[in-house]
Amino acid sequence: MHRTTTNPLILFVFTLIFFNESIYGFVVRNLSVKSGLHKLSMAHEISEVVNPSLLYAQIAGCGGLLGAGLKVMSEEPEHKETDEDDSGEVDIFRDTAVRYLGYANEIGEAFRPIIPSMIVNLSYVVAISYVIADAVSKGYTCNRDSSENCSQNEAKNFCAVPATLDVLMFQMLASIVFPGFTINRWVTFVSFMEEKIGLQNALPLVVYEYLPTAAGLALIPLVVKPLDSLVEKVLDLSVRPILVKNFPFCQLEPIFGGERDARE
Repeated sequence: MHRTTTNPLILFVFTLIFFNESIYGFVVRNLSVKSGLHKLSMAHEISEVVNPSLLYAQIAGCGGLLGAGLKVMSEEPEHKETDEDDSGEVDIFRDTAVRYLGYANEIGEAFRPIIPSMIVNLSYVVAISYVIADAVSKGYTCNRDSSENCSQNEAKNFCAVPATLDVLMFQMLASIVFPGFTINRWVTFVSFMEEKIGLQNALPLVVYEYLPTAAGLALIPLVVKPLDSLVEKVLDLSVRPILVKNFPFCQLEPIFGGERDARE
């Protein structure tokens, strides 16, 4: 699926920019710059790196994750995208703008240097709420679609359990943990390097402050598919065979891989 991201993403981004500028950005740039008090603003508080070696190692680790994801992408068959499932039913978590709520934490991490941490935390609340809602929805759907098969085999219908677990595992790793950490470390690294090479004296203040955020936003679309493919492969080789073995009458195949459709 290739649906436009303009409305939800731009609205969220400009909301964060407006909040930053309206609350304290004006004060920092117009009242404090001449006296040097802009050093006390939230901008670049993320750049206070205690252990640079650890940061370098974390960046290398993030690069390793992305590299592994790209390798998995190169080995998998072409993924055909559809706007609706086979039943013609529209999935609001996959086929509508609601799915972009899963990117909220990544955008929040990109803006971390210039907004209060409370807003970043709120972005995680939004993203995790989306993940939970999607998992519950897929659990209900799987339970419904598997009822006939379970009845024919005289098995109790607990199919909501494996379906919900699978979606939770995929979404928490592919939508929250891996991309959130990757964007956080990348923005921290860019901010740290700005100060390390002395760009605060070479760049206009507004460019210096917003460069890490711009770098973080630019990285988001580049990490989505590699991390999704990596998590998909890990689950295919580990958890999913166990779920299929223990819940043989559940219609789990439509669930497996469906989470990635919601992210692409």
